[in-house]
Amino acid sequence: MTDSEQPHSVTDRITALEVSLAHMRERIGELVAHNRVQDMEAEKQSDRTAKEIEKLRETAWSFIKWLGGTLFAVLSSVILKTLGLV
Repeated sequence: MTDSEQPHSVTDRITALEVSLAHMRERIGELVAHNRVQDMEAEKQSDRTAKEIEKLRETAWSFIKWLGGTLFAVLSSVILKTLGLV
């Protein structure tokens, strides 16, 4: 290899590396943007799930209160009948 061929070869290699690096940077930028979108979607889904869980808790608590009231009424009725007050 002569001296005139070696710098040309190094220049070509550097150019190829710069092109590859630019492509990698572009791809990484695309992946970061895609990841941000996925993070936002996950956050929205998390918020929806939290709201649904809160609704289920409210429904369960309402049912427990209703069940407690019904149980109290039935037991009160049984006790009053047993004591002959009703």
